[in-house]
Amino acid sequence: MHESVGGDKNYKMFGIISLVFSAVLAYFFFKPYLKHPATRKKLIKTFLILLPIAVIGSYIGTYIIEAGQPDSFNEGVELVKEDKRIIEKIGSYKSLWFNENELPKETDNPADLFFELEGSKGVVQVKSKVAKDNTGRWYLVEVQDSLIEQY
Repeated sequence: MHESVGGDKNYKMFGIISLVFSAVLAYFFFKPYLKHPATRKKLIKTFLILLPIAVIGSYIGTYIIEAGQPDSFNEGVELVKEDKRIIEKIGSYKSLWFNENELPKETDNPADLFFELEGSKGVVQVKSKVAKDNTGRWYLVEVQDSLIEQY
């Protein structure tokens, strides 16, 4: 599975350019429909109906993706992303790759984690172990990383 998060300047710039391009393309596509009041009202009503459906669908999809991963995995990834050695190798975080078959069980404590992190400088394969203390907080037991690709 692949999870992508913006964090790089080039990635953000690409997003802005794509948004502007899409807006211009949409303007030329919908221009004939905006000339007549009847079609303009119908287009606005359709947009106002579909926008909330798309937003709700996005939230539901994000929840389903996050719900399928154990807390130990989510917390472990966050802890590894904050590790200074990892930050030096990958730069600013962009995306995460992992195999669902390698996810730890919800009851695993300590939990072994295997995943790849991509950043602005490169890609790192990570093998780590996290454990939960008596207060319920997760902490890193060990982190092993190997640089796969450097940009």
